Amino acid sequence: MTLPVPASTLPPKGSWITYLFRDSSRVKELQQTRNAMIENLQQYHKEYDLFYQHLETIGKLAEREDAEVQLITFSNCDLFEPQKGNRVTQRETQSGGRPFIGTKVGPVFIGGSGRSTSHSTSTSYQMPDHLGQIDNGQFVVSTRALSFIGALHARTVKYTNIVASPGEGRHITIASSTRQTVSVVEFPHPADMWITCVLVDSAEKFSARRLDTSGKVTPDELNREYLDQVEAQEIEIERAFNSAYEELEEINKQLRYFAASYPTRVIDPGPPAVFTPRPRRSATSNAETSDAPTDENAPDAVAKSASPEGAIPEDAVQIVLETDSDNAE
Repeated sequence: MTLPVPASTLPPKGSWITYLFRDSSRVKELQQTRNAMIENLQQYHKEYDLFYQHLETIGKLAEREDAEVQLITFSNCDLFEPQKGNRVTQRETQSGGRPFIGTKVGPVFIGGSGRSTSHSTSTSYQMPDHLGQIDNGQFVVSTRALSFIGALHARTVKYTNIVASPGEGRHITIASSTRQTVSVVEFPHPADMWITCVLVDSAEKFSARRLDTSGKVTPDELNREYLDQVEAQEIEIERAFNSAYEELEEINKQLRYFAASYPTRVIDPGPPAVFTPRPRRSATSNAETSDAPTDENAPDAVAKSASPEGAIPEDAVQIVLETDSDNAE
């Protein structure tokens, strides 16, 4: 009895001529795309770490007194507001030629040219308004308001007056019920915008629109809502990471195929890079507030004290993201 032998799933080995004239340009394109994606992921990881540094700076909201207290301050922020468009005037001039006035006497014309004519018209119109940078300074998030303090301008919007505050990239747009125009603040880092939106969204969940217990809110309710908003932001960040890692893996699969076909010319990108998220802030906060063992020397207590907050689990596989200056010979 003869058993069929399955064909190899590996791609056939290619010659250097095939690589040079057919696949080299594609490999270089994949390498450039991969390097750009890795650089973006490295920068996004820095923002991810900065977000948790901001959380450490803020701590627990209920620990502060029932007054307006600064929670976090960002420096080198730009303030943009609508600027009135310029008035533009266009002029058009039409000139007429000089008509000939004279009489023909035989083969000769006797006379001269008439007066030339000129007509000028002007049209003025208003250019549309546009967002323009008007100042640079500090942006302060307190328990009751958002404030911008610059060299020329100062803006303060209480949470009770905020109509909308969408955030995108490094910008947050603030619409207040007391002003007819919006204010746009550009932060140095996307993580600054993330934590600002978390605090604003937390304040909107309470009728008093405050991040303290002065509005008949218990400390537990305040911190629970704050942690819920933090977790919602964590989920969005993790989704973005997972999507970016999936796109990176698609590029790596193609490079692995070429590396198998041209092992001496293309370097294998290695195993799949998998994103390992940090422990959720709500989980670590619940662990801190849970009842500790009575015996401080108990094994569980020692293990908890030795594990830093935000540590990566021991069984997680971490992949170091490195770019290749030139992946082909």
